[in-house]
Amino acid sequence: MTKEIEESTINFIKMKQNLTSAYYISQCFEKTRLRIVEEQLFTKLRNFAQESGYIFESDSSPKKLQFSFKKSEWENLNIYFFFSGVSTDGVYENFASTIKLEDSQKEPHQKLRALLEPLSPYGQVYSFLWGDIIEGKYKDWDLSVFNEILDSPDELVNLIIGYVKRLSGLIERYEG
Repeated sequence: MTKEIEESTINFIKMKQNLTSAYYISQCFEKTRLRIVEEQLFTKLRNFAQESGYIFESDSSPKKLQFSFKKSEWENLNIYFFFSGVSTDGVYENFASTIKLEDSQKEPHQKLRALLEPLSPYGQVYSFLWGDIIEGKYKDWDLSVFNEILDSPDELVNLIIGYVKRLSGLIERYEG
């Protein structure tokens, strides 16, 4: 936000007739973003999961967006999407996908390690197995991404589905 817009907004909010509304809006903003994701994005991803034989799960809160896809035959593996954190101005940062062990105490099998280790940007496969930051306009989710999710979430949905299919292929190679 530019200094000029910030100053204009502050002057608008500090008017007595606007202060109460601004307070209540600020109290609900994080929950509103989560509701947008749940209603617009997760609904489409759940439909994809159901049609494609996946189990879709979400463990999201206003401060933490994360969700996963798995299949019952994958034992303790899932395809997991998450953010590395939330910035002080509320931007969800570093949207990433990974193949993850649900039971982090279980050592990954050597076959799976051999399949995934070359893909790891860290050079080693840890309990999360492998991570891939999603670059481009969806790397960080600021206001523009939430507006896009409201208007037309299909590009983001298709991007996520593409990652699910690609990572599923790696898991299927491991399982096969």
